[in-house]
Amino acid sequence: MATSIHIPEGLHSFHIGHTVRGLPFSKYDPEAILLRRVVTNLHKWLNSSWAAGMIPSCSGSRLVPELQLICSAGNEWRRETPELICPVRDNRGSGLAALVAVGPKQDGAPYSDDDRHFADALCAQMGGLLSNDR
Repeated sequence: MATSIHIPEGLHSFHIGHTVRGLPFSKYDPEAILLRRVVTNLHKWLNSSWAAGMIPSCSGSRLVPELQLICSAGNEWRRETPELICPVRDNRGSGLAALVAVGPKQDGAPYSDDDRHFADALCAQMGGLLSNDR
């Protein structure tokens, strides 16, 4: 069963699948490797209860692409709503290389503006690296 979440700033609505079938890359591709690193680091550095990385799959439509879960850190991600959603942009047709969702902080405190800017900057850097790789 897919879950629909809404991305801030009116980007789109996405369906999240729970398998990685049909992906056009392996776990050794640069996107998957960088995404795992970003997810793990954000989970640790922001003291979040969880973080997850998703990449658009081949299925789904352009208006509502399907995102496939590639990696996660922490263990509460299935029960909690994300507090931060950061797109990783690229130069392809959809403009979306990946999406990083981050759950609430472990201590229950809200994320600061610095936390949000840091997460956005890290995801923007990943997008730049992926654009240079191609």
